[in-house]
Amino acid sequence: MQDTDNNDVNRVIVGYPEPPPENKPSKIKQIFRLVKLYPIVFTICGVLLCFGLGTWTYVSVIAQPHNQKQLVITTATQSNNQKTYSPKTSSSPKSTAKTDTATSQPVTTPKTTTTTPAKSTPAPATTKTTTPTTTTTQPSAPATTPTPAAPTVSLSASPSSITTGQSATLTWSSTNATSCIASNAWSGSKATSGSVSTGTLTATSTYALACTGSGGNANTSATVTVNPLTPLGVSGSWTMKFDDEFTADSSLNTTTWSPDWFGSGNTQNQTLMLSSNVSVSGGDLNLEVTSSSGGIVSTNPDDGQPGHGGYQFTYGYAESKIYLPASSSKIANWPAWWTNGQSWPTDGEMDIMEGLGGLACFHFHYTGGAPGGCATGNYSGWHTYGANWQPGSVTYYYDGIQVGKITTGITSMPMYLILENSTGSYGGTVVTPADMLVAYVRVWQ
Repeated sequence: MQDTDNNDVNRVIVGYPEPPPENKPSKIKQIFRLVKLYPIVFTICGVLLCFGLGTWTYVSVIAQPHNQKQLVITTATQSNNQKTYSPKTSSSPKSTAKTDTATSQPVTTPKTTTTTPAKSTPAPATTKTTTPTTTTTQPSAPATTPTPAAPTVSLSASPSSITTGQSATLTWSSTNATSCIASNAWSGSKATSGSVSTGTLTATSTYALACTGSGGNANTSATVTVNPLTPLGVSGSWTMKFDDEFTADSSLNTTTWSPDWFGSGNTQNQTLMLSSNVSVSGGDLNLEVTSSSGGIVSTNPDDGQPGHGGYQFTYGYAESKIYLPASSSKIANWPAWWTNGQSWPTDGEMDIMEGLGGLACFHFHYTGGAPGGCATGNYSGWHTYGANWQPGSVTYYYDGIQVGKITTGITSMPMYLILENSTGSYGGTVVTPADMLVAYVRVWQ
């Protein structure tokens, strides 16, 4: 600072003239003036700071590649894929006019403005990197032959449960099979599908079937359960002791039966009995009656016939299914189904069914008489006749229904079986020729 006596020289303090000593402003006024200078200083510093940041951004970000691409700061002006960054530039300097309180002279202080020329930065060319596609050709797999489908087979029996002497039907089918073989209860080659009857069965049987195809084998089986026969309409636990269904033979089984009684040519119930009137056909025993002769069979083991073993029993249930010729809705001729002891009448005679006067009758002969009776109704045609012989009683059943019971004179000696078809005065209307048919004869104990 110069000497205060020199009034011609003014000291400039931050762009403002120093007042004469005698008019030196107060401290408050000086501070106030300094405060008014701060905006100008801040503006200059801000411009410099922005310029520095812009330069740093360009160097650090724009000028460096990132994933083969350029980051460009753009303005609204764009030409030929080039982007230009242009900071604002003052078109003219601002003037700040102040009036000095001492001299009343206006003082003009120019405002220093830094102008940054427009900087045009071309956008770097974008480099497109193309990754070549590599195609790997796998060698073709050799053609494979499809695996043949495995065969399947099904086999069923209907019905699957029967009683002795009945039959069932086997039905089977298969897929993807070319041949089938049967085994167990049947045998031989079978078609890949079909059905067949088992025929008459007397025991539980299992039928196996194996089918073969290009895809392998398939096996299956079906079982037909054969239940033991029981007396028709009679409850209890029974074991079958004798059974002839007349289906397995084309002629009479003479090991069991004799086609006469004490020899051919014997007269029974006023009728000449001939063995020629006895035959087996169609699964039935056939006893024919003619105008001059009839037919009879027995299981008498003591009839003297060669090779005849016969059959006799003591107590039990005897049953037979019989077809009787008819005349006017009654039983024709004199048919009979009965048992007899070796010494008649001491050993007894049990008439299970005897056609008397066209009716189906029952009796038990012993030394004291022949108690019994006859069932009502028409019993010509097919019916089942049975008798339950127990100590002291015989109970008679027709078609499973009890029709009578005898408790007098019941013997206990063995008896054998007899079936006959004859004519005579005690029978019904004579109809000849006529056949009495027998489907089966069974005995349980």
